[in-house]
Amino acid sequence: MGDSSNSTPSPMSSVHSSQDSLHFKGLHPSQKKKGIKSSLGRFFSKKDKQSQQQQLQQIKSKEISTPGSDYQSQVSQSFSDYSDTDYIYNDGIYSSFGTLGPKADFDRRKKRKHELLAEAMKAGTPFALWNGPTVVAWLELWVGMPAWYVAACRANVKSGAIMSALSDTEIQREIGISNPLHRLKLRLAIQEMVSLTSPSAPRTSRSTLAYGDMNHEWIGNEWLPFLGLPQYRSTFMESLVDARMLDHLTKRDLRGQLKMVEEFHRTSLYYGTMCLKRLNYDRQQLDERRRLCESEPTDLLVWSNERVIRWVQAIGLKEYASNLVESGVHGALLALHEGLNHNSFALVLQIPLQNSQARQLLEREFKALLSTITERRPDSTDLKDQMT
Repeated sequence: MGDSSNSTPSPMSSVHSSQDSLHFKGLHPSQKKKGIKSSLGRFFSKKDKQSQQQQLQQIKSKEISTPGSDYQSQVSQSFSDYSDTDYIYNDGIYSSFGTLGPKADFDRRKKRKHELLAEAMKAGTPFALWNGPTVVAWLELWVGMPAWYVAACRANVKSGAIMSALSDTEIQREIGISNPLHRLKLRLAIQEMVSLTSPSAPRTSRSTLAYGDMNHEWIGNEWLPFLGLPQYRSTFMESLVDARMLDHLTKRDLRGQLKMVEEFHRTSLYYGTMCLKRLNYDRQQLDERRRLCESEPTDLLVWSNERVIRWVQAIGLKEYASNLVESGVHGALLALHEGLNHNSFALVLQIPLQNSQARQLLEREFKALLSTITERRPDSTDLKDQMT
């Protein structure tokens, strides 16, 4: 092969140069002038791509056989299974130009991203030593950031060290994340992954959150309806609220950006979050416990809003049960909120004061429910001001 500096650019290099230009066109003009390169001095320029390929070729020619090998080399080891003639560096991930069509190529690239993450975790590679493709795969698959943020990250962030060093201001300027809750999501995800992959850090009981088991889609589509708060689905989804963020939301966040103005609904969210914390954010445990109490009045802590409605119907108050729809009443609220007694529950059900028979029935059944399946004192009237 001749000197590349004097040869005509290949069609493949033209493709990549056009892709690079598209990435930079999607960024703010100020970002073109001032990137992370100026603040951290850690970027690979276009001129470095040839040296990256040469380094990759050197990595392929070496055999990694000892546990003490460099972490970065361990993550790169998986590339040795692929030939440069069959695969090219595309969108930060090695992918094949086959004849199976766009969907097959997409599936193949997604599988490769999962493999990159699995290899990094298996090797025990600290987040700061993750390479650019692995960081991009993490941001897309485990954090669940939108495509435009992923594209900005692919263009500007080339390693876990750069990602973990970003300040809140740099996240806004360099990746274009202006929404404060979106920045909170990314910061918390970075902190958790840094802690999870640190050799000296203790093992966390919340590791399932790191893998996206309770992402913003789960929060919006499953958890909020579970609490009886489906009306907030759109605002929570737009703000990318995942389970990791719930314990960090302020009253200002809830009332402002998330439009949760009603105090009782914020209280409902607080006790729903308490339930997740008691289960160590274990989605499988939550689903299994919910399944086991579907037909029996047990395990009030994990009752959904729909399960509470069915209980109200079963005790003979069917005409009032529909008032619990979108009310925010769920099992954890009933089981843990000391200030919610039979009188306040009757108000939520909208049982008239003059209907003493219905109120007495509710009082009797509610006290029985609490005494048999929780440790709460049925007559307690102490109020809590959490998240209100």
